Amino acid sequence: MEESAWSESRGRKVARRLKTIPPILIGLLLVTALLPVLLIGALVVDIVRAVTQRKPWMALRLVAFLWIYLASDSVGLVAFAAMWLLAGFRHREERLGGWAAGPGIYSSCGSGRCSAA
Repeated sequence: MEESAWSESRGRKVARRLKTIPPILIGLLLVTALLPVLLIGALVVDIVRAVTQRKPWMALRLVAFLWIYLASDSVGLVAFAAMWLLAGFRHREERLGGWAAGPGIYSSCGSGRCSAA
């Protein structure tokens, strides 16, 4: 039987978050610091591709996409951390008392089970 997120131990949650959150934040810092170099390199690649192969510009879009992806992910992580702090470090199922899911979708959630409104 596969373990669900609701039954995951606290240690496994912490280990999983330590594997996923720091790379996103460090990646954003690295890409932001190297953005001028990455943009110049992408511009050179796009010019060479456009002149030699008549291919559309894609490297600049990929660099922009990478930065936007990492930035939006980081903003989301910071927002989730702020919500967790404001909620008083409570567990997720304790915070989902109807307001988190939106009006009319779920009337109450608790212990991982939600009933329809």
